[in-house]
Formats: sequence, C-alpha cells, structure tokens
Amino acid sequence: MRDELRRLGAYGEAAEPPPKATAPPATSAKTRRKKEAPKLLRRLEGAKAATKAPARKPAVKPRKEPVVAPVVTPAPAGNHRPRVAAIIGSFHAAALLPAPALWIVPAASSSATGEIVSSLIPYGFELLDERSGYPAGIRDPQWQQRLWKTQRDRGDIDALVSQCLVEITRGIRQRGLPASVPDARAAAEVATSLARLRGLAAPGRRELVEAVQTALTHGELLGRGRVVARAMEHVLVGRHRGHLAPDTPRSGLAPHVLALLDELRLPRGAMQEPEDLRLDPLRSPLDRRRHVALCRLRACGVPYGTQQESIGVGGVESLTVGWRVMFTPSTEAMVELAGLRGVTLRQASTGALRAEHARRVAEDRLTALALVALAEAAAEAGSGSSRASGWSSWPGHGSPSRRSPS
Repeated sequence: MRDELRRLGAYGEAAEPPPKATAPPATSAKTRRKKEAPKLLRRLEGAKAATKAPARKPAVKPRKEPVVAPVVTPAPAGNHRPRVAAIIGSFHAAALLPAPALWIVPAASSSATGEIVSSLIPYGFELLDERSGYPAGIRDPQWQQRLWKTQRDRGDIDALVSQCLVEITRGIRQRGLPASVPDARAAAEVATSLARLRGLAAPGRRELVEAVQTALTHGELLGRGRVVARAMEHVLVGRHRGHLAPDTPRSGLAPHVLALLDELRLPRGAMQEPEDLRLDPLRSPLDRRRHVALCRLRACGVPYGTQQESIGVGGVESLTVGWRVMFTPSTEAMVELAGLRGVTLRQASTGALRAEHARRVAEDRLTALALVALAEAAAEAGSGSSRASGWSSWPGHGSPSRRSPS
C-alpha cells in the first residue's frame, strides 16, 4: 500500500491506463519511472525543505488527511484488523504517506467553532464531468463507468466501442443528419486500427474520439461537427443521476425552499386549485421578497408560479403584479433537480441562468433579444452577479470576428 501511495504521490493517477497487448520489456519507460520514483520524491522533498515556503492556512477540507491516515495504515504483524483499500486521488495520496510529501501540515484551528452545515445532493454524470467546472471531475463519466463494468465482467471492449458508435450514429440521426451503419462500421475500423498501431489490446477513449472525428464529422467541424459533439456528449458523458435512500435526512435546496415558502406565507402542500396572488413589490417589503422568490423559482424551471398580465385602470402600467401559484408533486421534483446547481434558491437560480446562457452560446442562439431577456430574468431574480460574469458576449459584441454589419 505504501509503495502504491508513493507511486501515486510522485506521478499522479493516470486517467485511463490503456491495456497492453504484451508485457513491456525490462528496459521500458514504465520500469525506469518506477526505479526513479524514490529519487524524484526525495528531490521534491529536498526542494520543499530548501525553499522554506511560508506555511499556508488551508481550508477545513485538507485537514481530513491526518484523520484518514491512521485508518489506511497497514496493520502491524499479529493484528487481526481487516485490511483497508483506499481509492484516492494523487492530491490525497501524497498527504496520506507516513511522512507527508508535497503537502503542508495545517495550522492548529482556533478554539472558536462555527456551525457546520452538511448537504447531500444526488449527483449526475453531467456534473461529474470535469468540463462542467467540477475540479475533481473526470472526462466522460458514462464511458468510464461502462468501461469499468466491461472489464469487471471480463467482457469485450471492442463490442463496447461498437455499441457506443451505434448509439452516437443514432443520436446524429435523431438530430436530423444522415448517419448510417457503414459510417459506424468505418469508425469502428478506425478505432481498432489506431489501437493496433499504438500497441494496445483494445481501443480506448482516445481511439474512440479520434475515430468519431475521422469517420462521422465528414470534415465539417462547425456544422455537422457540433451535432456529432452533442450526440457524443449524450453517449460518453451521460445523464444518469444518483438518488438518496428513503430515510436519508434531507438537506440542500428542498428544505430551504420549503422553509422560505413558510416564511413568506406562500401556499404549499396539497392544493386542489391554483391560488391567485396580488403583490405590490414596489411598496411592500414582504411582497418584494415574495416576488423575488417566485422569479427565482421560475428561473430554475420549477412549475410553481405563473406571472399574470396586469394592466391598470385606463390601460396604464400597473404597480402591482399578479401571480397564480399551485404546489404540485412536479414542484417538489423540480426543486430536487434544481438543487444540483446550489443549496439556496439564489445559488440555484443564478446557476440555471448561467447554464441557459452557456447553452445558447453553444447552440449559437444568443441573440441580442435573448441576452436582454436573460438580463431581465437575472435582475428580477436578484442575480446581478450573472450579468457581471461575462454576459456581454452576444453575436456582434466583444468579438472582432463576429461583428454585426455597420
């Protein structure tokens, strides 16, 4: 275990070690790295001691290593304690060594203790992907999961690659572009040939991606390439979402929303008919909070309140706002889904608006009208930071290559 941790701490984890067709020779690069690992580790420790970097004050999260280290330490001879296998990343591996390397012991915490709030949120594959902004994410979680299951069951990796290619071509056809069985067969042959040229026992993620780019995009990186990329995202990244046990204590967005509705005296629970509300957000602080909460729920896509048209006497603009609200089982389900973007209603609404902005940019549909609508929704929901974080990139603004005609 110690040797394995040292190896991970010195070199980090490989994203996906490709299976070799034959055993590497004794003078391979892998063998040399193993021999040079202790020397490299000593040099790094010496460099750290020589620089005498000032001690940092890390957050609470890195302090868990001293607690975990005694648990994963090998048991002494004659001890009947069960063996422990820890699946960890290279960041934690260096700190779990008997003599921590590449890591600074945190300073003693102060006597003052603050309130600790826990939040259990069912996670989804699209958020586990590192391109979603998750710092410890991986590339293409669904592909990694399917590959692990195939290797666990001693299945055929070539068959898995072929299955993924069939699903990708099906997704391309569902989006209105031609993609036939010969295209999938050609991509499978490219992936197999690349694996053979690289001395691999079976194609991996790299070979699969290059095969799709070669055989299915037809050289169109901007038009057809975007459709193929969306089909690949559905197959390789996935949309699977975890779930909590029935008796798990609830935390996160759902309890926050329910408590907020009770605080604002908004209806919830079993409702047979919708209820109409007339709010005066410009003169009543309570109505203003109610209006902002309803706008945030609307930004999250939660089916709870619908804003009604309000016209004053004589056709002038009314100072009050009409809402029709109804709490349904769909409301609870969508609140749980919106909890993936934050544990408070403000965080969730801001995340939803940013995701909508990113989706429109990816689909090349961020027009000036759509940008104004997003900015208006962010203002009504109290998410002013969204506008300040880069919402000025609509076609013709801020991009020299896409300026509108003068």
